[in-house]
Amino acid sequence: MQSESKQIEILCIGHRYPEPETTAAGRHLIDYLLYLKAADFKVHFASISKKTPYSFDFGTHQIQTTSIQLNCSSFQEFLQDLQPQIVIFDRINSYEQFAWQCKEVLPDTLLILNTEDLHFLRYARQKRINYKTEPLFNREVKAILSADLSLIISKTEIDLLTKELNISDEQLSYLPFLKHLSPQKALNFEDRKHLIFVGQGQHKPNADAVEYLQKEIWPILANKLPKVELHVYGREYPKSLFTNTPERMSYNGWAKDIKETMSSYKLNLAPLNFGAGLKGKVMTGLETQTVTVGSQIAFEGFPYDLQKQAYTSKENLIDKISQLYTDKKFHAAYLEVQNRCLSDFSPKWYKAHVEQLHYLNTFREAHRSKHLLIDLLWQNQLNKDKYFSKYIQYKQRYKDIKNELENS
Repeated sequence: MQSESKQIEILCIGHRYPEPETTAAGRHLIDYLLYLKAADFKVHFASISKKTPYSFDFGTHQIQTTSIQLNCSSFQEFLQDLQPQIVIFDRINSYEQFAWQCKEVLPDTLLILNTEDLHFLRYARQKRINYKTEPLFNREVKAILSADLSLIISKTEIDLLTKELNISDEQLSYLPFLKHLSPQKALNFEDRKHLIFVGQGQHKPNADAVEYLQKEIWPILANKLPKVELHVYGREYPKSLFTNTPERMSYNGWAKDIKETMSSYKLNLAPLNFGAGLKGKVMTGLETQTVTVGSQIAFEGFPYDLQKQAYTSKENLIDKISQLYTDKKFHAAYLEVQNRCLSDFSPKWYKAHVEQLHYLNTFREAHRSKHLLIDLLWQNQLNKDKYFSKYIQYKQRYKDIKNELENS
């Protein structure tokens, strides 16, 4: 172990405090930060948002948290005091708001963008347009090209960035979910019952999937499985979704321990029509040995054997659910494949990433010299974020001075 004085200081800037029991992105970020801490990095977390009852308790893991402000010079003073060697941004908005200040105050600091998923891809799929015409495309690609490193959760997205957009794989780090094995023995086929759908309701792919289940799938499936219930879990769904809920389909709200909750269900449904990255609901199904019935989008980025299990049509989805619920042998065959897929999410990717961080921290100048767009983008296009923020700062300062003069 290194002495504390030699620890690499890492600052993570979050748009909000992560909620690992609410969103897959929250769980992923917490797993990542805790792994860095275990690897002897000194981790700090800062956010412009307030904590909620669902926020992760960083204090129990001796990770210091700080409240920061947008468009305020106090953030630069905070950077000067902390002097982090690495700054991680939890999404593109955080990167655009704070990366220029890190570059200005600490130009040698490594800037790392945690994408979670490619937002331009998700929104383009939702709108059914070419992703290159999605307004987020230019912003997100510029951020990836200007950052020293970007964390990508899905191999599908690694392929898109490297093969279609010709971004160097040396600027990317594959960092999937980290598997969490359940300490308790999984229930068998006979002891499980009912169907579950889980997801954060403000995430549009989830709300869309619930509406799809409610209007297109459950009216037919309920007749095929007359004693079965469908339970939806998650926070902040639009109330309109559950005003006329069909019989035996219910909204059960937020589950404090979704793994424990899912463990008693026979099937985990993931009928996503659009999305990107890896899906937390699928990962939870793998971890709890709950057979998941999902779309191609739901299984994207997971091992190929799981992708082959995706349903191909509305009729195929209904047939799969019905057969998996009633046919023990068919259920066991699906479960065997899904159990094998969990091995892909081992800590080896995190170990490789830590080695990459140490390398970049030592040879950052060589890395930036090799990838010329990093400096070129900072010298040109990305200045708009800097000057827009400075404009807001000066505008607020003018307003404060004016108020002081009027009140004096």
